[in-house]
Amino acid sequence: MTKEDALLYFPWNDEIDIDELYDELLFEQKQFLSNRMPISKVFNSRVSRLKKLDEAFVFFGGNKPESRKNDINLLECTNDSIYESHQVFQKNLTQIKLGLFNASTVTELISSIDQLFTNQIDFARKFDQVDKQIEIQPIVSKEPDAMEVITAIHAANEIGITKFNELSQLPADNILIQEAIRLSLWLKLETHV
Repeated sequence: MTKEDALLYFPWNDEIDIDELYDELLFEQKQFLSNRMPISKVFNSRVSRLKKLDEAFVFFGGNKPESRKNDINLLECTNDSIYESHQVFQKNLTQIKLGLFNASTVTELISSIDQLFTNQIDFARKFDQVDKQIEIQPIVSKEPDAMEVITAIHAANEIGITKFNELSQLPADNILIQEAIRLSLWLKLETHV
């Protein structure tokens, strides 16, 4: 890496504290990643940029902090309950985002990104049982409001729809059907990357 290359990823000079700049640039990436639907093309680009940031930091004499062990054990939902699966997904997501924000190195941040994808894939696969022949084209990267999803799950429970294979009984404009289609499209994109 040349000095010019390093400056592209790490705009450092003698007047700036190198460790503070590293933390600031890492924080910017955390902000970006925590507010986006995990999409491989976007996130892989960010991971590549993070690795270059790390390399440039070391190039200018920065000492990388020791990476801590990532202690997040993702919960698993082994049954077909929509409510329980969503609860596990959200609990994992909370822990992952906490780990993402607590990451003090690029290595820790990349580990959190990997877990983010694992959690999302596990949840998206639960919707495989839903009939997706409905003619809607959701925006894959636009996640619905979590409270709207919870409300829709409770409403479905009230009419006896508690399992993923029962979701097809709901009307096409139901948020759970739309989410099933959106996550199915996302999963198809992710598995063909």
